Amino acid sequence: MYEDYFGLREPPFNVTPDSRFFFTNSCYDEAFATLRYGIAARKGFIVVTGEPGTGKTTLLKRLLGNFDHNVHTAWIFDPISLLMKFSGPLLVI
Repeated sequence: MYEDYFGLREPPFNVTPDSRFFFTNSCYDEAFATLRYGIAARKGFIVVTGEPGTGKTTLLKRLLGNFDHNVHTAWIFDPISLLMKFSGPLLVI
């Protein structure tokens, strides 16, 4: 609908953020640099927290898009569920 009316090449709205439209500022630059440092220095788990809509997902997508193919990453959407799934069998033993 919007594409035809406004002459757009792709839909303007998606369910998830598009890192191509990332707006950077000093806060995001610092967060990006901190994440890159943590990964390069092999600091282990890195957690990004913040209020909804503050750009966490977009920042992480931007970060993941800058890695070489030899860097392995994991995106954990629901850490509580994952913890319960893996710790459950350990607690029984």
